[in-house]
Amino acid sequence: MEQFPYKDINEVHVALEGDKTRFADWMMTEACNATVPWGILPIERAVDLLKEDIKPLEWLVDNLVPAEGTTLLAGPPKIGKSWLALWLAVGCAWEGTLLGRPVKKTGVIYFALEDNKRRYQQRLNMVLCGRPCPRNLYQAYTLPKMAEDLCAKLEATLNFYGDVGLVIIDTLAIIRDRQVGKGLAEFDHETLFPLSELARRRRIAIVIVSHNRKTPGGGVQEIVAGSHAITATVDSGIVLTVIEDQEAVRLRTFGKDNETEEDMRIHFDKHTYEWKAEGNYEGPSDEDDLELKIVAYMVRMDGPQTPSMIADALEVEQQDRVDRRLKHLVKKGVLTHHEKRGYYDLKRAWADASPDWT
Repeated sequence: MEQFPYKDINEVHVALEGDKTRFADWMMTEACNATVPWGILPIERAVDLLKEDIKPLEWLVDNLVPAEGTTLLAGPPKIGKSWLALWLAVGCAWEGTLLGRPVKKTGVIYFALEDNKRRYQQRLNMVLCGRPCPRNLYQAYTLPKMAEDLCAKLEATLNFYGDVGLVIIDTLAIIRDRQVGKGLAEFDHETLFPLSELARRRRIAIVIVSHNRKTPGGGVQEIVAGSHAITATVDSGIVLTVIEDQEAVRLRTFGKDNETEEDMRIHFDKHTYEWKAEGNYEGPSDEDDLELKIVAYMVRMDGPQTPSMIADALEVEQQDRVDRRLKHLVKKGVLTHHEKRGYYDLKRAWADASPDWT
């Protein structure tokens, strides 16, 4: 198509004599060209999209870590997130396994931001267990914060180390640069979104380790640091929670491209320093578990309680979850509405017959 030296969109309409077909063609060719001096949004035709040969999503670890995009690895402190991340790093560099699943081989940079050389060397030796270290495994112990051009410096590093397909940042808290006047949700979005864009543009995986709240109850979005912005911004996630009164850990996944979400029971082998899968998680659901905790709390308090009092005591950040469980317990005949407005109490006959709830 011929070039049109127009100053603005109105001149285009005049020159094309209002011909809608010619105008649409011009919009899809010349207007999307970067040389056009005035801004046109880069749109495309749906029919052209359907003609593209887009490859299906590939996985570094099947249905756990996609080969492109950002993955959040979240769990409470000391649960073993860094061990799992290190096994992922070594597994990818080796083309080994993780939790019994094959791992795709690629170069790895592990940013051990909470470690020093001595501690990281000790952990790496424990994982390798005398085996040769892969030459495509790299590490560093510092990273600039997001406000200090982290993405630009990370991309320059990726240009230099061309074999890297996985970057692990341990942990998210270190690269945050909290600004006064911004809420946690806005801040998390500004921190993670540029990393997600970088991962998609480079077609690499970036795994970000993050500490979450210690209480095990709740869905993955509530558990992850209490911020829905984190789970909404990343492409996928792995959430670790402690199974109470047991040495095992519950692993759950979420993701925009996951065909199914995993809900597994895993444990950390203290002899081999390796995470091992035991099978599917078969314990109580999040909501059943919350009901048990509510009843146990009511028995301990031995008096009427409000939803906000219960939510605070059980560290449940979404009070509407407590509200729903309380109403369900009333229907089941376990609780009753107290005469004081907004309060709930145990049905006395039921509580007297259930001494083991505490």
